[in-house]
Amino acid sequence: MKKKIILPIGLLALCSLIIRCSEDEPQIKITSFSFDAASVEVVEGTTVNLEDYIVVEGEDADQAEIVFSSDDEDVVSVSGVTLTAEGVGQATVEATETNTNKSATIEVTVIADNVPVTGVSLEEESLTLEIGSTSQLTATITPSDATNKNLIWSIEF
Repeated sequence: MKKKIILPIGLLALCSLIIRCSEDEPQIKITSFSFDAASVEVVEGTTVNLEDYIVVEGEDADQAEIVFSSDDEDVVSVSGVTLTAEGVGQATVEATETNTNKSATIEVTVIADNVPVTGVSLEEESLTLEIGSTSQLTATITPSDATNKNLIWSIEF
């Protein structure tokens, strides 16, 4: 008879231990976890607070614990919640909420701070026009990714 009593008591103790352990673990209620945009453009050499781009919703949104990481540290590095635009290119930043294991990503494009114009060329080297006639001039700016491609046209006689 002792064996019949020991087995249920052992089972009861084990169940009690399992229930107590599960009660100690926080049950974070987060219904939605995402970035507020699919992509963002950042100027090389600047920093961004990633918390400004993340959206957490739910009863326990204020308890969210988020870890950020980059898939290309040469383009974008992440330390805590601070993203640093290291070099021109594209990288994906992933955010993971550690309590729920929910994750979200955002594409980060790093652009150069200021790409100066190194040259301007015209299709025609010279142009002769008769009085009253017109012609369309086309300029090519190099490099093609120059920051400011605005031209000021002038004619010398």
